[in-house]
Amino acid sequence: MQNNIKTQGKSEHSEASPPVFLTERTLAQRWGVSVKLLQKNRYSGDGVPYVKLGRLVRYKFEDVVAFETANHHTHSSEEG
Repeated sequence: MQNNIKTQGKSEHSEASPPVFLTERTLAQRWGVSVKLLQKNRYSGDGVPYVKLGRLVRYKFEDVVAFETANHHTHSSEEG
């Protein structure tokens, strides 16, 4: 039974898709905001978690979706 678990774990891992990343420009277009606003939010510690590779900033798509879901409101009286 342990072999099945190990094999099953390996097959799941090998079939996993690599993470998808969005650029600043792509995220800004998605949300209809400026790149400057995203930069300001990063500086202040607000907004979506990001990855920085040298000078490049990237946002994991799954983090963007999680952020959008966490900040989804149905009416303006909801706190967030």
